[in-house]
Amino acid sequence: MKKAERLIQRAIGRGDFPAATLLAARDGQPHYHGSFGRAQLASVYDLASLTKVLATTAVLMRLVDEKKLGVAERVETHLPSLKRRKIGKIRLSQLLTHSSGLVAWRPFYEELRELPQNARRKKLHQRLADENLISKPGQDVVYSDLGLLLLQWVIERRMSAPLDHLAQRLVYQPLGLDHTFFRPLWRTTNRKDPTTEMSFVPTEYCTWRKRRLCGEVHDDNSFSLGGVTGHAGLFSTAHDIHLLCREFYAAYRGQRSIFSPKTVRRFFDWQQPNCHRALGWDRPSLPNLQPNAGRYFSENTVGHLGFTGTSLWVDLDKGIWVIFLANRVYRGREPNPMPKFRPQLHNAVMRSLLG
Repeated sequence: MKKAERLIQRAIGRGDFPAATLLAARDGQPHYHGSFGRAQLASVYDLASLTKVLATTAVLMRLVDEKKLGVAERVETHLPSLKRRKIGKIRLSQLLTHSSGLVAWRPFYEELRELPQNARRKKLHQRLADENLISKPGQDVVYSDLGLLLLQWVIERRMSAPLDHLAQRLVYQPLGLDHTFFRPLWRTTNRKDPTTEMSFVPTEYCTWRKRRLCGEVHDDNSFSLGGVTGHAGLFSTAHDIHLLCREFYAAYRGQRSIFSPKTVRRFFDWQQPNCHRALGWDRPSLPNLQPNAGRYFSENTVGHLGFTGTSLWVDLDKGIWVIFLANRVYRGREPNPMPKFRPQLHNAVMRSLLG
């Protein structure tokens, strides 16, 4: 792993990010676990869009196991107020594959931050209900945060419980993941919050919050909604993510797991015309993601990227996963060095693992 270590140290020297953690595993066992710069092995990172797979999709997998929700169901089945709207016709599978017809992003926070905290979720739901589709559901793929916000609404309405509570009860607590959690705004000021003793990696200086963000969700929309959203807000360590990957991989291979093999295979092996995405998960075969994974991951690979500098790839054929966490937004959002850096890092790691 010497070459991978040098690549990370050079990136830190260039100012790409001040902290990073790398964990590479094979056949369920860590092959390498190292921290760099201002990070420690137990450092807790803002995972950004890894929330989509490690929280929202993982919770949905458990609910599909329990037959509480089905990926072929329409949104209107669980949100009757949307029955007369086009958005109500979207299937949960289309939200997961980003083929819903929803636009990629909206700056909801600009309006929500002017409202009392207890009125913001209702206003968001009104805004989602009023969204016009930019294409017919199932026709085009547009990576959309709005789709995961809508999916969160469906899950929480169906289960009458918030997403963070469901994630803890259904996924993290059964696996003993003590360092994987959302940080709702009330937790950041609660003296009894056990996470206050953890070592958080700081992200960006926020111009409208007027402070350096540390242990506080970076995503603007997620923050304005209290820190618990379907697209962002999750915090974790590389080791906890490794344990969760091991659980997914065990289920995929038909071994004992909190997830059923049938559900995991369905989510990972999902096939849809004109769409190379799995259910909730990215594949490196996507043209815009292939460079990020490098050249050595097989086509039977799932994973995801996060805006703050996080990434995860799981090669289901080779039994290898690589977790890289960094705070690349520390000095600002642009320019983004990760598209150039990630393939170099993954190539070096995979060459080491594969000999």
